[in-house]
Amino acid sequence: MLITSCYFGTKPSGIYPAPMPRNCVFFSNNPDMQAEAVANGWIFIHTPQLPLSSNKLIGSLQSKYVKFLQYLGDYPDLDASGGVLYFDHKFEVTNQHLNAMLDGSDRAIVIRNTPKLKPTIGHEVEAAMRQERYQYAMPETLEWVERRVATGEYSETVRIVNTGLILYRNPELARALTDQIYQTCWQLAQPECQIVWAVLSQKFQHMIGRLDWEQVTPVWKERAPFSERMERLAS
Repeated sequence: MLITSCYFGTKPSGIYPAPMPRNCVFFSNNPDMQAEAVANGWIFIHTPQLPLSSNKLIGSLQSKYVKFLQYLGDYPDLDASGGVLYFDHKFEVTNQHLNAMLDGSDRAIVIRNTPKLKPTIGHEVEAAMRQERYQYAMPETLEWVERRVATGEYSETVRIVNTGLILYRNPELARALTDQIYQTCWQLAQPECQIVWAVLSQKFQHMIGRLDWEQVTPVWKERAPFSERMERLAS
């Protein structure tokens, strides 16, 4: 199993320990993240092809490169044949969480429902509007959703999932969906990928296993200031 996480941006925000002693890869376009990543058991991959930016919207879009498996063609030495577990860097994921994902479903993609029931895309849009980087392209995003619903091939009524933790049991098969999501996020300049996932995943439900949030809940912790963490590493 290949374990992946990432952070893209100019302001380092902390890295939790790798959940396994091997095959854990942390991607970033910020070389200042390397020392902390390595100290926490990760293999660090610097991605200078994704320009470093202080713009949170850009950094969030760049993270989809890892979340949606785009790196696989660029780093052939990474062995994804045993599957890939992705999680957002803000989660502390342990071996326990990995086992829960593996045991929860045998589908090609395994993902969690949101902790709070969101039964429509409209519920996710409402929640997304609380964050500035999601507001920027929301008019275009809503038009995109409406065009697809109007075809009759997609529904606005779909339970929303949380894309912060995804198990790709079969990455090759999963890319039929993840490539579409990645391209759409960039086309819309919309980093709120849960809206895009809610639409495009409807044609792939046969290969997606959904778990309840309570079945797999990574730990959230407040991090010490970055300077304090680096002082500890130096000592």
